[in-house]
Amino acid sequence: DLAQVMPRADIDPVLIERAYWLAPDEESAGEPFAVIREALGDRAAIGRLALHGREYLVAVVARGDGLLLYTLRRPREVRAMSGIDEMHWAEHAPARAEIDLARQLLDTLETDRSLDDYADQYEETLRALIARKVAGEEIVGRPEPAASPQKVVNLMDALRRSLDKAPGARSSPRGSSGGRSRRRARVLPHRTKSRAS
Repeated sequence: DLAQVMPRADIDPVLIERAYWLAPDEESAGEPFAVIREALGDRAAIGRLALHGREYLVAVVARGDGLLLYTLRRPREVRAMSGIDEMHWAEHAPARAEIDLARQLLDTLETDRSLDDYADQYEETLRALIARKVAGEEIVGRPEPAASPQKVVNLMDALRRSLDKAPGARSSPRGSSGGRSRRRARVLPHRTKSRAS
């Protein structure tokens, strides 16, 4: 049930939940399917879909020779940045030297590596443990390390150390850190509440 067409770029990525391929349900539907795909261009068709016993807000977009359907979260289900109290800690204008050093570090991470190269390390480790267990090996868990408070570090020193360890590391520029320090970023849920799937 499509009700609106909008520029694809206007869909905030934080609203995208899952992606599904759409395909013609029979050969005779192939031609109208292709017409819709070509007519959409760089736009998205917004509508509703009943799936798994509930109604979803969806966006249909053209991709290659097919159509892709995204199920969308409604904006009220996404936590507003203004509602994250800790965000005000980042209201700083970083020093140019810090930004330049961070960019240099990020530049060392640019590669031609494909996302296909990232294996599920948790699954691989779990399968290896199961295989060892099946083979009769006794599996003993390692004790959890005692939690220690996060240390506040000098950002420039931390960036330089990371850059020195990076693949293809070059000598890092030296400059005054201004005595500033930062904590690591916290990961916060972006949804306002959990929903049944």
